[in-house]
Amino acid sequence: MEQSTLYERTRKKGKEIMSRVFFSKGLPTVLFVLMQLFLLIWFSVYFQIYFESFYIITLLLVFITIIYIMSGDSKNEFKMAWILMMAFLPIFGILMYIYTMTNYTTIRLKKSYEKHHGLSMSILSDTEQPKKLLKEKKDVRHLFEYLKNSGGYPVYEDTVFDYYSDGAGFLNAMAEELTTARETIFMQFFSIEYGIVWEKIHDILVEKVKEGVEVRLIFDGTNTLIYLPKTFAAELEKEGIKVRIFAPVVPILSTYQDYRNHRKLVIIDQKIAFTGGVNIGDEYANLEERFGRWKDAGIRMEGNAVRTFTAMFLESYNLSSKDPGLEDYDRFLSSKEDVKTGGKGFAAPYGDDPLNHADIAEDVYRHMINTAKKYVYIMTPYLVIDNEMLNSLCFAAKSGVDVRIIMPHIPDKKITFCIGHTYYRRLLKAGVRIYNYTPGFIHSKVVLSDDKKAVVGTINFDYRSLYHHFEDAVYIYDNPVTGDILKDFKKTFDESSLVTYEDYARMSNVYKVVGRVLRIFESLI
Repeated sequence: MEQSTLYERTRKKGKEIMSRVFFSKGLPTVLFVLMQLFLLIWFSVYFQIYFESFYIITLLLVFITIIYIMSGDSKNEFKMAWILMMAFLPIFGILMYIYTMTNYTTIRLKKSYEKHHGLSMSILSDTEQPKKLLKEKKDVRHLFEYLKNSGGYPVYEDTVFDYYSDGAGFLNAMAEELTTARETIFMQFFSIEYGIVWEKIHDILVEKVKEGVEVRLIFDGTNTLIYLPKTFAAELEKEGIKVRIFAPVVPILSTYQDYRNHRKLVIIDQKIAFTGGVNIGDEYANLEERFGRWKDAGIRMEGNAVRTFTAMFLESYNLSSKDPGLEDYDRFLSSKEDVKTGGKGFAAPYGDDPLNHADIAEDVYRHMINTAKKYVYIMTPYLVIDNEMLNSLCFAAKSGVDVRIIMPHIPDKKITFCIGHTYYRRLLKAGVRIYNYTPGFIHSKVVLSDDKKAVVGTINFDYRSLYHHFEDAVYIYDNPVTGDILKDFKKTFDESSLVTYEDYARMSNVYKVVGRVLRIFESLI
């Protein structure tokens, strides 16, 4: 049994490495670099008389492209990465930029997204905003107005939350709730892996289909490259489960990282929803160990706020359909029946994506940091941030706010971990306290501030989550569940080791230099 398990792990790791090589930006990158070398050698050998003209034309094209990039609305980190690339590899830089900006799958996805998001949010737009909130809660009123104006996401009263500080608790609660479904089960995950967890959930879903419950499942296209066989969706369809694959990966034409759907949503009868960092896999429940103990978190919510997550699920479902329909929005969102739960405070579920022309995920995090009066606590597996976020963290710490960040002790991605350490020097000098989760890897995406404000969802503090991926989270204000989140932070602090400036100084200089070089191009990876 042990040898079989080792074989499966090795096989899965091999598939993961091969997939990242052949279905990522790495493949077109290698091809474009080889093309540049070929053109340079070809011109220098066979067309030496024209090489000077070729060189001048190339410089002119680079200059024009740089002007176009600098006049755009993207972040300075993105602009600088592209400019450096074109300075050192001009032909490759231009071709790679054109390839990225004119990717057919991206253009098609953007057009479809605008149609579906506009329709679903127009149905939610008539949600009555709490009058008490708009009048009295000035510290968050503007944030809720921003969410409504930027993404169409309303704020709700009367929502009940249950917080889970580990993946096993989250998955067990979710499975138990699935058995209570009477009408619909909507599930969306970034990754699904065969194992004990999936077998348990799969059995429940099959049984629910037999009972007449409508079951829909979405998973990201990268799964069929690494974790799942290509027949996975077809097999579930035969069992009566409606399956959609979000953005199936096609070599060259689509990329491994960009525009992936990183959302994790489970919606039951449009009344109960789950979200958080947990995917479907044994490692999330610590039934399989890869990076020490796996620390994750998630949340259950019940009430009218579930309507927003339902809208987000339907958008992803329709975006993943060959012939996307529109009737589902009216069917599942137009109901005016209020769910009375007796919950307190306010809840604003929201999403973010690379197509909405707004950095909603980053703006919510920065608002929490900038408005904190006593403390802001952060759990994140990755720390790859822009200067605006870095400045916000440092400013808050220097202003007397207790800023703490919990990071993994054992990383799952060594390159990203290396880049994350490049921020330590400035953060530590500003007074930010950084903790390493000693037992292993922390995958939670949770932020808590001043006992009243919290965000739980799928959004990491890195470029992929903040700018490249489809993400989701819920902003919670003045709800008793923040007390449970605070308990989780205190327990995790006790299990973690505090990083000092001396610890940073003892790190290898080579490690620091490599991290800074990689950091330049992290926004494009």
